[in-house]
Amino acid sequence: MYKPSIPSATVPSATLSGVGDAVTQKMRAGWLPAGVHTWRAADGKALFHRLRFVRPLRRDPASGLNECSLTLHFDGKHWRAGEPPAPPRGRPLFMLPELLAAPASRPVHIVEDEAAASALSSLGLLATAADAEPDATDWSPLRGRS
Repeated sequence: MYKPSIPSATVPSATLSGVGDAVTQKMRAGWLPAGVHTWRAADGKALFHRLRFVRPLRRDPASGLNECSLTLHFDGKHWRAGEPPAPPRGRPLFMLPELLAAPASRPVHIVEDEAAASALSSLGLLATAADAEPDATDWSPLRGRS
C-alpha cells in the first residue's frame, strides 16, 4: 500500500497513517488535489495541513459544492486525518508568522479560506483566514491593526 509523506521544515517526515486511503477515495470519487495549505504557530512550527480538492466535472448534489478539504495533523508520531485539538486560546490565524512579522500599520485582508489568503499574499498583500469555526479562533494577533 502507498504511504505518502508530507515534509515539514519543523516536523520530520512521517507516515500518513490511513491518510493515503482517504486521499485515494477522494480521487476515485472525482476529486482532484488543488492545494496544500500549512497552518503554522507564531514560531513557524507546522500545526496542521489542509489539503484542498476540487471536482471540476461534476457537482456534489448533497452540498452543491465543487470543493472539499482534508485536514492532517501531527500527533507526535504520525500524521493523522482530522482536526488537531484546539489550543486553549483558540486556533491560530492562517499565515500567522507572516502576519506577526508585518508592521502593525500594514492593512490585513481577512478572507474566507486559505486559498484566498494565499492568492492575495502572492500579490504582495497581507492576508489571513480563520479556521472553519471563527468563534474558536484566536483573533488577538489582529489587535491594533486595520
